[in-house]
Amino acid sequence: MALEQEVPSLLVNGFIIIIAITCLVTLAAWYRTKSKHIGYFFTLLHLGVFSIAVYFLIQATRIEPNHPMSSELVSLEIGQAGIFWALSMGCLMVAIVGFSKN
Repeated sequence: MALEQEVPSLLVNGFIIIIAITCLVTLAAWYRTKSKHIGYFFTLLHLGVFSIAVYFLIQATRIEPNHPMSSELVSLEIGQAGIFWALSMGCLMVAIVGFSKN
């Protein structure tokens, strides 16, 4: 997929900043409450697995269109991103259930 030269680095840097802030806020909230361990753990796991999904998606944008198998490679990267995204959503659902338990 053709992107302007600055776009991939802007996407990666912006994503890293937002994920880092989200992880820090989650860790701070977990430290302050000292309960609901399963919810906070799976929230952090969700962020980690989602980051892997985004990595595969970014890799799909970096494949050269002139590569002889570019379509297959992009499909593979997007498929891997989809699998990790689905796993991250599963972690998020477990986290929500963990937070909702009394």
